[in-house]
Amino acid sequence: MDSAWSNIIRNENINPSLSLGWLKCACDAFRISDDIKVFVIYKNSEVASVIPYYFVEKNISGITAKCIELATNLVTYHQELITQLTIKETMEIFISHLRKKTSWDAILFKDLQIGGKTYEGLTSSLLSTTYLSESSPYLALSGTWEQLIASKPKKFRYKVNKREKELANNHSLKSIWFRGGDNYDDLINDILHIEQRSWKVQDSMDITSRPIETLYYKHLIPYLSKHNLLIANVLKFEGIAIAYNLCYQVNGYVGQIKTSFDNSYQELSPGAMIIEEALRQYYQEGYIEFDFLGDVMPHKMAWTKKLRPHETVIVYNPHSKGYLIYIVSKLRKAVKNSLLTVSSKIRTKQTI
Repeated sequence: MDSAWSNIIRNENINPSLSLGWLKCACDAFRISDDIKVFVIYKNSEVASVIPYYFVEKNISGITAKCIELATNLVTYHQELITQLTIKETMEIFISHLRKKTSWDAILFKDLQIGGKTYEGLTSSLLSTTYLSESSPYLALSGTWEQLIASKPKKFRYKVNKREKELANNHSLKSIWFRGGDNYDDLINDILHIEQRSWKVQDSMDITSRPIETLYYKHLIPYLSKHNLLIANVLKFEGIAIAYNLCYQVNGYVGQIKTSFDNSYQELSPGAMIIEEALRQYYQEGYIEFDFLGDVMPHKMAWTKKLRPHETVIVYNPHSKGYLIYIVSKLRKAVKNSLLTVSSKIRTKQTI
């Protein structure tokens, strides 16, 4: 199954976070591996689709629904159905199977890229509603690093060049790189050390404040290293880790999974320094794109204005309570949009 799953990921150019190994890291961390079912579609005796899922009760528009949650909803980037068939054909077969085997009201698909194969297939052919989620910034690594910096405002260029000189001339500062096959235990320890001292601690957003997330990264980093997906760098000051940039790389693309810095070294701007060092290296090595992943944030938008907007899509069962939930969801969404329109008109009128 692993090789067939991997073949679909590779042939359909699907994000590696949807691979079986990556999914297993998430399921083990969330301790739901025993709850996962995998529906497999065969075509000409070969695996054509795999759909990992589990059952969960959710409140949708104020109504309790029996939902099918894709296991890849746990942690994934630019989600797609793992299939070599059309989305319509895949869903027809999957839904037919579900109707014969169990009762259900809705299927949840988180963070689908708008305009992507799965998004278009679901929203054009099935009873569904959509809800805005993340808009992921990304930077095309075209031209050279020098040309990229030259295109930025004067103040931005000054700060970047100043930090580059500081990193080159201050012998207390050193950037350490980790790739597939390297000592990932050191990387894990450095990341946890930095997270415990980051600005995220006060809001309990650091990895170390959340045991599931800590366990997830302890599973994920060895997996990335083993499969030559890992590309990460750690900034050290006098041998102490003060910033990190954890990424995956595949087919010339780099995705930023996580980054942070030790707040006590803020005067050095280690968070900016580590990203700039990474981007310079990616240009030198000929990578095509740096994907910031996650949602819009000011430090990401300083580098690019390009976004990949995503939405969560809910597909409803028209032969169950799902149809009622669909109607209520559509009405609530329409009312909300109407109120937003009225509010916007009032603000415009007041401004005039």
